[in-house]
Amino acid sequence: DCDDVYKAGHATSGVYTIQPDAAGASFRVYCEMEAGVGGWTVLQKRFDGSVDFANDWETYKNGFGALFGEFWLGNDKIYQISNEKVYILRIDLENWSSETVYAEYDRFYIE
Repeated sequence: DCDDVYKAGHATSGVYTIQPDAAGASFRVYCEMEAGVGGWTVLQKRFDGSVDFANDWETYKNGFGALFGEFWLGNDKIYQISNEKVYILRIDLENWSSETVYAEYDRFYIE
């Protein structure tokens, strides 16, 4: 996960390849390295409405969008990541005036 990438010395936010134990193959994720303590695996990013998030279950299962733009990582990938260890879910919000808030939730996973 991105925490491992961060601990390996990569401190720049961007797209990295990870290999969760539960995954059959490695895959690319967006890692946020500057928020909080760094090493966050980004599950969803929205900022300008350029990607339609009104999708069916299959699309949410597989993921959609582009990692450098707006995206949903995909339920299957989130499941593979979140079942490795105990995770904290961090939600960052920013309004049109660039005011930001965040919340953190302990013990995040998908069954």
